[in-house]
Amino acid sequence: MSGLTERFCQNVKFICKDKGIKISDLEKKIGVSKGYISRLKQGTKEIGLFKAYKIANILGCNLNDLIESETWKDARIKELQKELDELMKEANK
Repeated sequence: MSGLTERFCQNVKFICKDKGIKISDLEKKIGVSKGYISRLKQGTKEIGLFKAYKIANILGCNLNDLIESETWKDARIKELQKELDELMKEANK
């Protein structure tokens, strides 16, 4: 499996978890069989651009969010850390 596909799958799974969406529900919404995302990650299935776009649309993000080298989880952690730092600064005033 390519690094791109691996990042895509990691980001899809994290965004689903972050938004409370079950992978099986996502698979139903995009019209694929159960286990599709797992097969992508295993490298036994390839994803087309249309399905990738459809997944991004359902998750409320763009394709870049799903394929960037920095995972969605890492970006979210940085965002939350920044918010926490700002709150700590406010509290220490």
